[in-house]
Amino acid sequence: MRILALPGDPGGVAAWAPCLAVLADDSEFQLDVRPRAVAADVLDDFDIPNHSLDVALFNGDNDINVLALRLLDQTLPDLILTGSCFEPGLELIIARKGKERGIPVISLLDSWTHYRRRYQMFGESDLAVDQLPHVICVMDDFAQQEMVEEGFPEKCLRIVGHPGLDRFLNLQGRLDHNFRAKGRTDLGIGTDEKLIVFFSQPLKEMFGPPGSSTYRGYDESTVLKELLGAVNAISSEDGDDTICRVFVKPHPKEDPDNIRVATSGNIDLEVCFEDDLIKLIEVADVVVGMTSIVLVMSFLAGRPTVSIQPGLCVRDELMLSRAGHLTPVTNSGDLVDILRRELTSPCTLTSSVDEVLKDGQSVARVIALCRNLLNGEISVDKISVTAKL
Repeated sequence: MRILALPGDPGGVAAWAPCLAVLADDSEFQLDVRPRAVAADVLDDFDIPNHSLDVALFNGDNDINVLALRLLDQTLPDLILTGSCFEPGLELIIARKGKERGIPVISLLDSWTHYRRRYQMFGESDLAVDQLPHVICVMDDFAQQEMVEEGFPEKCLRIVGHPGLDRFLNLQGRLDHNFRAKGRTDLGIGTDEKLIVFFSQPLKEMFGPPGSSTYRGYDESTVLKELLGAVNAISSEDGDDTICRVFVKPHPKEDPDNIRVATSGNIDLEVCFEDDLIKLIEVADVVVGMTSIVLVMSFLAGRPTVSIQPGLCVRDELMLSRAGHLTPVTNSGDLVDILRRELTSPCTLTSSVDEVLKDGQSVARVIALCRNLLNGEISVDKISVTAKL
């Protein structure tokens, strides 16, 4: 049976990769994996053969519908797997065209954000129910509840957990007691130093500058400035001998050369090129970000985790906040006290997340859904209604 996998951007590929590795090892399936070029490196750890989907966009034909049909004719899939991107593109059109042909389509969410946007092409104001994949795999009951509230039909939502988080927690749980010390030595962190690792995101590019209708009240530059100011304040306090280092881990879609923040004081940021997220989370004394999925990883791993969103004026896109697990720092005046607390006496995490995110069975659930669709155990008849969400 032929499976066409279109996992999308880095987040989608990271979520799909553990599942694709299982499918690739099964001789029953012929797996054709087409990630976006920006995300192809994520598959290196799994040794999964793949071809960049972006190549199709530069073959002399700019009609995305023609490209979608051409790829379907070339691959003749029995099943289509897709990620869900903040900026949907060719993957979404292929999924829609495939569904019109009666090909089963599974979409796997990788984040608790922008549910509707992930299934709308640029410029579309409405979303018809019959344009959705046959099955949308969601992370937990919280995501399902939010999507139903936004109008998604519950019958197409399946709670599976998060395969990428499963893999992270499995690997993190097998670390030996020397891992943190060795990792800090590898990264040049002294025994008397406190390390803050900030996981950046390209929010300026995603949501625009101040004054734009989608501006969140902050972006990566303003947050970094606030973070460095708070760290400098802590380090300059009388009687405080805390030595702090601040690493900035760029998002895969960010250009590290563009990470520049005007700073004052003795603390400077250091752009970090370490790709091992487990190492960065484990060696950090505090993991800091805005709404990155890495904050969820850090929280699940029991590490000190801080979300900085000063001046937040729109919906909080961090699930940990909306679900009541973590309170974001929205007032810059609170940041010094919160960072000082986390650096010296981290809070014990008392809030628990849905067990489906921690039971290690996400991959098995997704593979079972793939088999159910291929075996006809889940109906793939085209939904006749054209209701709008």
